[in-house]
Amino acid sequence: MKQRTIELTESLKREKELNETKSRFVTIASHEFRAPLGIILLSMSLIELYNKDDEEEKRKKQIELIRMKVKNLVVILDDFLSLEKMEQGKEKIVKESFDLHQYFEDIVEEANGMVKKGQRISFIYNGENQIVQDKKKL
Repeated sequence: MKQRTIELTESLKREKELNETKSRFVTIASHEFRAPLGIILLSMSLIELYNKDDEEEKRKKQIELIRMKVKNLVVILDDFLSLEKMEQGKEKIVKESFDLHQYFEDIVEEANGMVKKGQRISFIYNGENQIVQDKKKL
């Protein structure tokens, strides 16, 4: 009887932790969907404004930004679909070597595309360049 109580208590604790993880995941994913969608809408508005022949390069840049954001949304959606794997404890960590400095430079460049006129995000990094980590989890 005592052993069964311990098992049920541990099971309940794991269930609570899983629910907390799900809640955090949904909150983060929700934000991760909103940010790219906002950028896509902004880029579409800019494309509409760039209607002169000499603004072709600006249009191409915005189209590429939209393409990149849609790809990011697909990745996020895939993460949502893998929620079942997380519940079953089958989520795999895929570690790879990559340049952490470049990773953050890309994030800063992306974020600078969202700031208001006159604002700029700067980035200073003094750590190791190469790390081995699961890039998606990071």
